[in-house]
Amino acid sequence: MHYPLLVNEPVEQPIQSYSIYTILSYILIMMFNTLFTFYDLILAYSTSACYTTDIPTLSFPIQIWLYIAGYLGFALSLSIILSHSRERTPCQERIHITTYIIILMNIAWNMMGHNVLWLHYSEYVQCSLEIVIYMCIRLILGMIINIIQLYLHYYR
Repeated sequence: MHYPLLVNEPVEQPIQSYSIYTILSYILIMMFNTLFTFYDLILAYSTSACYTTDIPTLSFPIQIWLYIAGYLGFALSLSIILSHSRERTPCQERIHITTYIIILMNIAWNMMGHNVLWLHYSEYVQCSLEIVIYMCIRLILGMIINIIQLYLHYYR
């Protein structure tokens, strides 16, 4: 009996389907990330003296924190959009690793924001209560969203 030569072709992995929970969580995360990014940049570019005042014990004001948080959020949004491809190419793997690193940088920057806000809470309350309320909401939700992003991105 004659058997044809079997060629070992690479087996193509099946395409994963996303659950409705994963899709809704990504939409919610991207919505909050975009809102925080734009509002951080709006506050950073405002000319209020409250955001630009130098605090004696800290080397930068809250305006610098808002600049960097806004641009980190923009980079995170862009990398999340680029990382959602079902193909597993070397380029996609690099984008996936870059997104993971940006999420970790965002978590570290939110921790720095907690230090900037809470160590100098009295200076910011004297200046504007709205920035304190926004920063409290932004830092708490930002940390929760970043941890969820890390979880979803790790198990993707």
